[in-house]
Amino acid sequence: MPSRACWIAVALVKSRTAPLVAVYAAVSPGLPTSPAVDAGEAIYAGRSAPTVDFEGTARPHGAAHDAGADETDGSVPDDTTPPVTTATPPGGTYVGPLAVTLRADEPATIVYTTDGTPPTAASPRYTAPLPLSADTTLQFFGTDAGGNVEAVRVERYVLQPAPPLALTLQAEAMPVKTTGGPTSGGWIIWSNGYVAAPVSFPATGEYEFAVVARGTFAGGAWPRMEVRIDQGVLGAVTVDTTSWRTFTVRGAVAAGSHQVALAFTNDYYSPPADRNLDVDQVTISGPR
Repeated sequence: MPSRACWIAVALVKSRTAPLVAVYAAVSPGLPTSPAVDAGEAIYAGRSAPTVDFEGTARPHGAAHDAGADETDGSVPDDTTPPVTTATPPGGTYVGPLAVTLRADEPATIVYTTDGTPPTAASPRYTAPLPLSADTTLQFFGTDAGGNVEAVRVERYVLQPAPPLALTLQAEAMPVKTTGGPTSGGWIIWSNGYVAAPVSFPATGEYEFAVVARGTFAGGAWPRMEVRIDQGVLGAVTVDTTSWRTFTVRGAVAAGSHQVALAFTNDYYSPPADRNLDVDQVTISGPR
């Protein structure tokens, strides 16, 4: 039998639903192709074999190429969504000074203004809670790492003055007593020590402490009384009377809860001499 030159094309193809199979077709005239297959066709898992696009997507033989179907280039879509920045607390009416926190829902640079003008990229950058002590229009916006800029947001704050404090504490009812005992009309502090109670101050400012007290003279001196805030001395007086009298101390106190104490600081005892401090009450008022 005479020899005949020919060549055969073989392709390996695979789909998402069928295993890899070999398909071939004779391309020299007069040679048979794969059994029962015409030239240019191949057996593929019982179906027409798919062709393979240059992009690497398998499709059935003869099917038209759809550039938008079942393909991806693996890239991540561009971020076009701007950040959303919120203020806490939101705008509204509040009592006393306020601190406002700004927070974005993604990493972002936040700028703001409080003078009524719209913010720009050159406006102050937010780094810490913003203290407000008067009516304020706060405007702000955020810019994320992709350069997306949100619309300017506006919050309006109205700050009302805190109601003044007017509080009277009876010495014998104060919860902290380091020494002493009850006496007619009050509490006797018979050695160095104090009586104290927690007080909530509505706003920062100057307060007046009017203490009704009396003392006993001994060792050449009258008792000394201190008014303390959290054990810091706000003021001191000499209680130079054996009758009940009002002694006044004034000083600045920050807003918030503080311990108010009335302290006896110069005890003296040499029988029969005995220096003591009697305290009836303290009335706190302010701020002024």
